[in-house]
Amino acid sequence: MGLDSLLSPRSIAVVGAGREPGGVGRSVFDSLLSARFPGPVWPVNPRADEVAGHPCFADIASLPGVPDLVVIAVPARVVPPVIEACGAAGVPSAIVLSAGFKEAGAAGVALERAIVKEASEHGLRLLGPNCLGLIVPGHHLNASFAGVMPSEGSIAVITQSGALGTAILDWARSRGGLSGFVSLGNRADLSESDFVDAFNADPATRVIAGYLESIVDGPRFVRTARECVRTTPIVLLKAGASEAGARAVSSHTGSLAGSDAAYEAAFAAAGVLRARDTEELFGMSEAFAHQPVPCGTGLAIVTNAGGPAVMATDACARAGVALASLMPETVDALRAVLPPASALYNPVDLLGDAGPEMYADAVRIVSRDPGVHSVLVLLTPQAPTLPMETANAVLAAAEASKITTLACFMGEIAVDEARRVLTRGGVPAFRYPERAIDALAGMERYRTLSARPAVEPPAIDADRATVTVILKEAREAHRPFVLEEHASDIARAYGIPVPRGAVAADRAAALAAAHDIGYPVALKIASPDILHKSDIGGIILAIEDDATLLRAWDTVLDRAHRRMPDAAIWGAMVQQMVPPGREVIVGIERDPTFGPLVMFGLGGIYVELLKDVTFRLAPLDHAEALRMIESIHAAGLLRGMRGAKPADVDAVADVLVRVSLLVMDFPEIVELDINPLVVADRGLGAVAADIRIGIGGS
Repeated sequence: MGLDSLLSPRSIAVVGAGREPGGVGRSVFDSLLSARFPGPVWPVNPRADEVAGHPCFADIASLPGVPDLVVIAVPARVVPPVIEACGAAGVPSAIVLSAGFKEAGAAGVALERAIVKEASEHGLRLLGPNCLGLIVPGHHLNASFAGVMPSEGSIAVITQSGALGTAILDWARSRGGLSGFVSLGNRADLSESDFVDAFNADPATRVIAGYLESIVDGPRFVRTARECVRTTPIVLLKAGASEAGARAVSSHTGSLAGSDAAYEAAFAAAGVLRARDTEELFGMSEAFAHQPVPCGTGLAIVTNAGGPAVMATDACARAGVALASLMPETVDALRAVLPPASALYNPVDLLGDAGPEMYADAVRIVSRDPGVHSVLVLLTPQAPTLPMETANAVLAAAEASKITTLACFMGEIAVDEARRVLTRGGVPAFRYPERAIDALAGMERYRTLSARPAVEPPAIDADRATVTVILKEAREAHRPFVLEEHASDIARAYGIPVPRGAVAADRAAALAAAHDIGYPVALKIASPDILHKSDIGGIILAIEDDATLLRAWDTVLDRAHRRMPDAAIWGAMVQQMVPPGREVIVGIERDPTFGPLVMFGLGGIYVELLKDVTFRLAPLDHAEALRMIESIHAAGLLRGMRGAKPADVDAVADVLVRVSLLVMDFPEIVELDINPLVVADRGLGAVAADIRIGIGGS
């Protein structure tokens, strides 16, 4: 359902507008009038005849018409009958500013559920409760008690914090304007996904910026954001990078997957850019709002100081921004207009006495170079420097060039007004080179993400019936984990290579299994009560003959009985030894907000020590799985280093895809570890040497 009645209403009623200035309701009423809202604004207050010279109405039923939007600013206990009256009158949208709902405890939770139920029955959409309100400058709409009305701009802001929202509004007033601003409050009905969708449809919005602490419906947000970023960038500051959302689990994946890892994976899947702090949020938002997205890589730096240019170059290396190699024709053109001592290669150093025209000439020349797709203009306030005049010259040159142009005027008092002139003129100006490079890096990431095709998981030939039977048996036995031999059967059912193996109940059966498989073999204690077999010495590897196998049998059973005397011991698994290779880990963990996460990283005993892992949302396709493999720091070990042969990364990607499809097909699988997945040289495959599968649900 559209939000036109909320974002562009024709008439508004303010319930709780008081006679005296100062209260929340009166502040909203005054803000609407100050913003010159073009339609009628009706105050509703049973204890007032007029408010600020406007006739006041006792209730919703007394209004001369049905308002498109009702803003409610009354005590929480009074909100339910107001919602009921709005529903009865056919009001389509309401903003509940009032606090005292789910943030206030159990009674508030019940109150919030009651108003949502009442609103839903009448098709009434709610923003809030417990929010700052809504502002749409282009419609002269300030339905908030923020006390600030920004000018029209192209940045839409979504915030979960009203207090931070007021700071954002103040920033917008100083740096430019907004296309929209919404404080979400408790998100009892309308959430971040609704407003991403709405602002994406707004032609005035060029970028959506936001502050979020959580997301209501993870899968819906990912779908909505993924569609949005095809045309409109989303930059979010996600606070609360903690493990609060992670369950206490026994798997490696579970111990590494916290709420922040889930949000990183979700944002990557959706194409959302994540800001590290408010300064980066503002910087990227301004860059997208005022400048075109670079059509390629290649940055040219124009400066009047060597030190800041070195700082910018270092920042480029950290952020993955490539410096352009200037064409000989470009260097010749620069040589013709710059002083002899100038540095003509990128960065282009104009020297400390550079004037406005020299800056303008240099920007125009480097912008014509076919290898340059963005320009960063650096300035420090030296004695001959004319910051304001230079700012205007840079604006004119940037307008003529039509390529992405950012500025960094370093300093404070001497350059502050020049920075404002640049930003208001459409060239975002930063205090520090690193922040400018961060913004440019975000723009380059967006270009890549917005062009990336949607993940399309392949259809695979899987034996789902076998998996269904195994999981049913485990649930009926009340086991939280699938038995190891059954975990291997599940892997085989989805085409994941595993070693041959069998559980032996006695020594004779162990010998028979070893003869069938062929030496060398591994021996692992078989027990539904022992999850981490290596911790009790329950695994012996590289057994080469019968005598060694029998000694190993006695050893692992003796260790299990001594160290876990209450465990049920079913014997031991005899398993084919996997040839040596690179060891990686593949796992899944179900996040309560976003669903199954797939993990990949360096495996074996190092996974929790080095934590060189990455997460993606399931399902995956082959291309996304390959990107996942490349994203870990140790990816070079798989590509082959110092003469080593490259590993079979395609086989690893295939396992990642199949694991992702398995957990999508079977929601009762709540965690899974393949550790290690042993990867052979290119073309020779990968084998899941050890698998653990945890289950939940009914």
